[in-house]
Amino acid sequence: MKRVLAGGLLALSLLLVAAAKLDVTPAPYRLLSIPGAEDQVSPDEAVSPGRIVARARLAEADAVQLVAPMTIAWSGEKRRWDRYQMLDAAHVPGRPDLPDLVYCEWRQDGSTGKVLGGQMLFGLVGALRSTSTRTRFCLFDGDHDGMLDHAVLIGARRASNRASFPIPPVAVKAFPGQPIADSEMRLRYAGDAGTPGTLAFDVEVTLHGLAQPVPDARHVVPIASLPAKVRIGAARITIVAYRPETRSANLWVEHGLAPGYIGRDGVLTNGS
Repeated sequence: MKRVLAGGLLALSLLLVAAAKLDVTPAPYRLLSIPGAEDQVSPDEAVSPGRIVARARLAEADAVQLVAPMTIAWSGEKRRWDRYQMLDAAHVPGRPDLPDLVYCEWRQDGSTGKVLGGQMLFGLVGALRSTSTRTRFCLFDGDHDGMLDHAVLIGARRASNRASFPIPPVAVKAFPGQPIADSEMRLRYAGDAGTPGTLAFDVEVTLHGLAQPVPDARHVVPIASLPAKVRIGAARITIVAYRPETRSANLWVEHGLAPGYIGRDGVLTNGS
């Protein structure tokens, strides 16, 4: 019985540690427009398989700088940030309730007293918990008005303290990320997808001139009824006509791939 109890406590402690270690990952790349890239495809021309129909440059994500001092407190953690405090763009994996892009401070270490107090309070579980209380606040723009108005505490141990919460709107100055040399995303028309009544488009990414793996790179579109619309990331394309004998199609690129974001794992977002 004691062995079972100890095993249960150990499993619980490992879950607590895993939850506390949840952190941010590097921000997704920004997608920048390439002048004239979408104008290269006309709805009046037949597009053959292999043709690139949309392109965008890859750039690093933005950083932001506070334009006034601010104080933020949550779950026993408190920060006082001076004017000119920089917050780096980041992504929080496993949190679909948060935007793809948040702005975060550097990770902070909690006090030793707070850690020891937690260990004494929780007994064996507390003794098995990580001795680190590393956390970081991340801010984001919840209503898309250019002000940071929500925050989340990454690394909070209690589930109730991991939810985002509103803060007084904070004005920031954006520092756009720089384009990355020889790096872009392309959308290529692939023709029929191997199944009757479908067409395909392939996503390709190069970084510093080298091809990158893209999960679920092929996007299959049913064309039983034309015109048919497809959205891939921020790109919006209408398939106007299709000729099975040549596998060519007439396409209207309503919107290109930018502005938008692509994760460092190759996963696209819908853009802004």
